Amino acid sequence: MKAVKIEAVQDIQSIIHQADTSYCSYIYKLHEKNVSLTQSIEALKQDTGVYALIDESDKVRMLMGGFSYDTNHFKMVGPFINSNDQLDAQAFKSLFETLIADQPDQSHFNFSFDITDDYKSSLMKSIDAHYTFTDYYLSTDHTIETSPAAERQIIPYHKAFFAHFDRLHQKNFRREAMSASEIVNTLDENNHLFFFVSEGILKGYLYLQVKPDKNKAEIKYFSSHTDYRYEGIAFNLLSHAINFAFKYDDINKVYFKIRSKNDQLVDRFSELGFDIRSERKKFKYIK
Repeated sequence: MKAVKIEAVQDIQSIIHQADTSYCSYIYKLHEKNVSLTQSIEALKQDTGVYALIDESDKVRMLMGGFSYDTNHFKMVGPFINSNDQLDAQAFKSLFETLIADQPDQSHFNFSFDITDDYKSSLMKSIDAHYTFTDYYLSTDHTIETSPAAERQIIPYHKAFFAHFDRLHQKNFRREAMSASEIVNTLDENNHLFFFVSEGILKGYLYLQVKPDKNKAEIKYFSSHTDYRYEGIAFNLLSHAINFAFKYDDINKVYFKIRSKNDQLVDRFSELGFDIRSERKKFKYIK
């Protein structure tokens, strides 16, 4: 088999529709809100190019591309595997090495896999990619017990703390995240920003988006200052926001994402009554 670059959008789209996607990294990036599949394919062509492994009869056996999210940083989409084939880690390695050949040294290639029975670490082992962290997606359908003392330290957004909030948010969320100013500009009856303030110091924050039309609410961002990381601030903010969201008549679920290598932290969330909806393991390869 040989690796070739494919240019025809219609051909790429047809291959994707017919392929086995069980082992695909960042498959959800192909279906971003308000972006068509054709637009996504055009972006893949522009960023890394779309490459395929073809056999002696020119039949596509595997396909892959990547989205750029920063200079020389890519989120890899694929491999899309011929539905009649078995996973072949060495074939994947061959395709990946062809794809990255034209990228400069020190380029970063990131992978994200849904953890299911189909998940295979052999793909990442074949290219010596290293594990970085896991994104856990959690939700709850009920209120959470809160601490009265902690509740007194949680306030709605106040501009006096904006500069501190801005620095803390920039430190914790980069690149694709909303900026502090963008968050503040959204604040209304359905978008809320809460601060945890103690001793006159902003120690943590949480941004809540309530979506009555979808019967759910999302905790989009939350964090606490590293100097106060073990004081339970994040849990107190989460409890407050969840209980706040359930005051809306139409809300029956609150969900959020945490990024962690710490299984004990995830277990703690489970003890508090959160359900793990899904988890995605992240890997990185640096050329």
